[in-house]
Amino acid sequence: MRHFGIWVNELQYESYKIDGIIVGDSISFSNLKAAIAAELDIDVSRKEIEIRYIVEGNSCPMKLKNDMSVKLYFELKKNEPGFSVYPLCIDTIEKNSGTVHNFDGTSGEITCVEGTTHDTQALAMVETSLFDSHENAEVGVANVIINSDIVDVKTGQIYKDKATLVDVMTKYKIKNNFNCKVKRSDQQSYVLVCFSDKCGWTMKASCRKKSDIFIVRNFNSEHTCPMRERVLTKVQATICKWSDNSKIGQL
Repeated sequence: MRHFGIWVNELQYESYKIDGIIVGDSISFSNLKAAIAAELDIDVSRKEIEIRYIVEGNSCPMKLKNDMSVKLYFELKKNEPGFSVYPLCIDTIEKNSGTVHNFDGTSGEITCVEGTTHDTQALAMVETSLFDSHENAEVGVANVIINSDIVDVKTGQIYKDKATLVDVMTKYKIKNNFNCKVKRSDQQSYVLVCFSDKCGWTMKASCRKKSDIFIVRNFNSEHTCPMRERVLTKVQATICKWSDNSKIGQL
């Protein structure tokens, strides 16, 4: 394997490092990626692995992208058994960058927008477009939550602004005696996950287009982690409450 190199053109991969792994020729694409990630210590939660190899006579590299392409690669290797023939070139791409997919609410189709916009913008773009494609009759004064005194958090709730939602979630975690962490927070979105990485608890909210309103797009209140991994002590609760309240105006 050649990795951490640079493509100087379509068929030239330079300044790379070399490593090797042993796999069977019946290995699946997903297992091959897992083996490469383990050998090269690649964090697959943050990075996407791209696997390519160069075939003489081709105008561009061949890319491994599914089980069939892996089988084709091993068939080529059988015909050219040399150790250095068809080395795999390994690249990684950050998962939070690249192509953004824009939702067309009128047709229900996803259209491609070229650029390097982060997935936070993609999330808000898709969700606000979906929401704004309807008449929004439910967004009335009576339905908008204007203070943080509510007890229950539900999907579809509408908050007057992000600060109100942040305050509600701070009180929610203290009331329910568990800890959570911010996965994403900016002007367009607010995402919380359980403190335990093994848990499915999550809250996703994003702003309504051209307004301060924040809408809870998805709320999974079920914890799938052991209680000891998420429990919030009274000392932590007091510290978190003070800390979160002091930062609400900054978020």
